[in-house]
Amino acid sequence: MKHLRTIAVVASILASSGAAQAATFWSVPASACVPVVDRGNIPIHKANAASVQFSGANIGTIVLNCPIQPYDGSGYNPRLRLTYQDSTGTNAGAAITVQIRKMTIGTVDPAVLFSASSDSVAITGPNSLTTDFLGAPLDFETNTYWARVVLTRTSSTQTVVFHALTIEGLPF
Repeated sequence: MKHLRTIAVVASILASSGAAQAATFWSVPASACVPVVDRGNIPIHKANAASVQFSGANIGTIVLNCPIQPYDGSGYNPRLRLTYQDSTGTNAGAAITVQIRKMTIGTVDPAVLFSASSDSVAITGPNSLTTDFLGAPLDFETNTYWARVVLTRTSSTQTVVFHALTIEGLPF
């Protein structure tokens, strides 16, 4: 019996000593983001239960704003996960670009905090791109934050699909 207890304790220690797991603080499906209407992009996109993509043979630009709800990420290095598909990989003919933007509460001048693009990855099928925010935690006490997502395609044969965004963190 003592031998079994020792094995159980060792197994428990080994199971808990793995690599640090990422904590998810915020996530949003693409379909929950708000289209920017001043660009006239409403008719060229379609959304299903979660994703946003170009409708039919439409080309051009789709711009979406995704508000980031406050969360407590203290003690974590924040990183962004963009889940998407860009059939051109690193070719600039099609892309999904995401910017994390902030605006100090009480002001009207937004600033770009961070940017990432599907053109930085050669994968042409569904993919998740995860990048650090350069160690900059979000300060919801003094700023409002949102993600601006821009889908671009220059040919109707290109597939550009935005699925979701997630902010997660690894412990410092």
